[in-house]
Order: sequence, then structure tokens, then C-alpha cells
Amino acid sequence: MEILSTPIPKSFKITNQYVWLPNLYKLPAQISYDVTCGSITDEFLPCFSLTKAEWDSELCDALSWYASPHRDDLTFRTNLFRHYPKIERLSTAFKATVGLKFTVSCSITSTSAIYSINGKPYATATYDKGKIPIEGYFGFAKYNSENITVENVQVTTKSKELNWSPTTWMKDLALEIQSKEIMRVAIPGTHDSGTYEINENSEDSPDSPSFVNTIKSWAGIKGVILLTPIVGPLLAITIAAFVKKNLNSIIADWAKSQQQNIGQQLNNGIRYLDLRVAEKSENEFHIVHSKYSANIDNILQDVANFVKTNPNEIIILDFNHFYNMTCKSHEELIKKIKGKIGDAMAPRSMTAKAKVNELWNANKSIIVLYSNEPSLKNNPNLWSENSIDSPWPNKTNVTDLKKELDSKLPNSKNVFFVLQGILTPSTKMIAEGLIPSSTYPSSLKELATQVTPKVGDWASKWTEKNVNIVIADWAEEYPDFVKNIVNLNIKSNNGNS
Repeated sequence: MEILSTPIPKSFKITNQYVWLPNLYKLPAQISYDVTCGSITDEFLPCFSLTKAEWDSELCDALSWYASPHRDDLTFRTNLFRHYPKIERLSTAFKATVGLKFTVSCSITSTSAIYSINGKPYATATYDKGKIPIEGYFGFAKYNSENITVENVQVTTKSKELNWSPTTWMKDLALEIQSKEIMRVAIPGTHDSGTYEINENSEDSPDSPSFVNTIKSWAGIKGVILLTPIVGPLLAITIAAFVKKNLNSIIADWAKSQQQNIGQQLNNGIRYLDLRVAEKSENEFHIVHSKYSANIDNILQDVANFVKTNPNEIIILDFNHFYNMTCKSHEELIKKIKGKIGDAMAPRSMTAKAKVNELWNANKSIIVLYSNEPSLKNNPNLWSENSIDSPWPNKTNVTDLKKELDSKLPNSKNVFFVLQGILTPSTKMIAEGLIPSSTYPSSLKELATQVTPKVGDWASKWTEKNVNIVIADWAEEYPDFVKNIVNLNIKSNNGNS
């Protein structure tokens, strides 16, 4: 056998003997490298072992995984070659091309392992604790004489909670989530996801939540009359004058729920998008929340770009409110949706019980929920709103919201289930927030500072609760919101079957 030097060479060959890395690693651990097979007869056999014994030895304890130019039927084996753990294929069979470099990464724990080829999860293995060593050496076995080049070896042994990227967390946690039903995966989402373009110059939209009409009623003399019972006559005069002068900016401040565009949200780990749409003019559709925001074309393009680059990340688009829409409007909007992301849309026949690896194997990474039932008839890739339960908590303070969310757990729904980690501003809250030096929030962003960090903290304790989707306002301001929800997939079984 050959023991490589430290530091590990950037490039080395596997020919007629086993090659081992010099350092001992404790599980969980991950190794990645680039590989080039130089001959059609090559068999690439990376492995993890404490004894470094060859396959015919009684001391052989290695877990191995496989790639070759001439066969594609093998994946993981234990005792190097001799035995097979429980294996699940995650993608189509792979044969290496002679002379063409490919990239492999493998993550190993004491009871399971997964390896990816060229960034795509390829196979998983599960085995009893004690079947493989909990610490050992990474190496490369040989079967006959090989002509294989290995480059750019990297090994990490960080906690899995620290070892995923927000952009690719589903791929990175494939071992944890690939056998789960998608309705049992913990997914961070945003509330009113497309409102990031709202500002004081945005046009009023047709949805007009009640708080908008309330704010409008406070301008001028009428406002003094309405506000006096709430804040007293002197403050009522001050607020009414302020509202009359700054009406549009006040409404915008309470309508804007997110700062980042959809592409940025997805790259930061968000996988559920709450979309409320109105037809602004013929065949032009925008997100709305009191005011018009982003054009739906831009949102769909952001989603399309993201899944093209990250095909293992599953996105849920929830079109749950429509305004100023006719039958023709729906036809045109659906045409836009299908035109941008149609190839990636999962059929609703898969249901929320579909396992993550079933979506991966079907190359379907987008689920589109669409709340106009007549539109579903001729569109099998649109999912009914009956596929999701998203109860509005309608609470104005953190204490009551916590009680409401806790009352919904553990989740036993057989559909997608959303915990709305948001507060709803009361009339008094909005009015008090307009008073100079007030301790009340003067915008939805300020209100989110009270609740979104709390939701992130609560999420870290929701292990074994079958948490599915959790949404928040201004989510990008609090990175722990995404981190703690994603980590639920590591900390608990979370409904794993």
C-alpha cells in the first residue's frame, strides 16, 4: 500500500496498489475529489477504513463506493467488496467516460452514507451502527491494475449543522431528507414574498387590506375625529396632519414584507414563496400587497434561473390570492408560468406525500399551488390549494403568537402545513407608531424585528414536531431564521419514514 504525504498531493495516481490518505478522521466526515479514468477497464473504489486491510482479510472493515467506465450496477459495499448495505439509488446509472474528469463527494456517518457524482446525489446506504468504523482513513482500493488520476482531495469533519450552504441545502442534506415525504421536510419560507419593490411611489393595488383603508381614513379633519378616541385630541391632530402629508410612504412601510428579490431569497435558503397576484394591465401581472410590486415575469425568471443551476432544490410557489383576474387572465398567467418553469413543474398526482428522491428522480423541482380551482381542470401540473393548510394566526403580540403556533404542533396534517410566524398590526399599533418617539413600530420591518428572531429561536426547539413550512416577514434580516429551520432536518427524524 501507499500512504500519501502531508499535505495531500494535488494530484496522484492509482495503479497497482491501495492508496491511503495520511490522517485519521472521526465520523461524520465528508470527502470530495476529481477523478479521471484512463482505461475502459478501470474500477474506481474509494473507501473508508480503520484497519486498511484488503478485501480478503478477516480484518477488512471498509465501506466503499464505486464508479467505472465499463459497468454501472455497483454503488456502496461493506467489507470493501464482500457485502451490500441497504442501498437506494437517487439518480440514473452512471458510467465514467475514459479521459473525462468527473467530481465525486461522499458523506459518511456511523449509520448511513451518501455520494454524489458531478454535484447530483447518486446513492445512499444505511447500515447498523458498528458495521463500519467510527474513525478511520480515507483511501482508494484497486481491483486489478488501474490507470486512475485523483485530484483536489478535500476532507471535512464539521458538524452537519455547520456543513451546508443556504443555496444548496437540500442537496447538501440529501442523506437526511431524500427518503422523507416533502410535507415532512422542514422548509423556510417568506410571507408576501414578492413585495420587495414596494415604495412610496408604487401605485395602489386592488387588494387593499383593511389597514390601508384605516390609514387613509386618518388623513385630515376626518382623521382627527377617528383618532381622538384612540390617542386623545392633541396627538390625533398631529397624526392626522402627518398622515395627510405622508400617506403613500406610510402605506408602503406597512405593505413591504421583504427586502430581497426572489433570486436572493432562494440563494439564502428560502424554499416556499407566498405569492399574491393582480392583473395590472392586459397580460401584465404583478405581486400586490396594498401596492403593486414586482412583475411576475421577473419572479418566474428568478425561479427558473435558480433551479437550472440548483436542480436538487425543491421550490414551492403558492399562488394563493388573485385580484382583478378574469378567466382569460388566469389562462394568460398560467401560460407565463408554464413558459418559464413548465419543464420543472411536478404533477399534482405526486401529492404532498411524494418523497424528495421521487421528485429528484423525476427531475421535478417546482411545486406550483394555484388557488383558482377552475384553472386546474386542464392543467395537471397545478396543485390545488387543498394540498396546503396555512392558518392565519391573527395575533398582535409575540406571546399570543407563540401560544398559537405551539397549539398547532406536532403537525399531523397529510398536506403541506404552514406555520405563519408573523404578527398582524392592530389599528392602535399603527396609530401609536406614527407618534414621534413612540415605542410602537412604525413599519412592518420594525414589527418584524419583534417577531422574526423569536420565530427562529422557537424553531430551534421544534424537534420531533413534524414541522413543515415556516414563514416570516423580513426574513433576510435574521439568518438564524433559515438556519434553525433547515437544521430541524438534521436534529430530528421530523417524520422520516
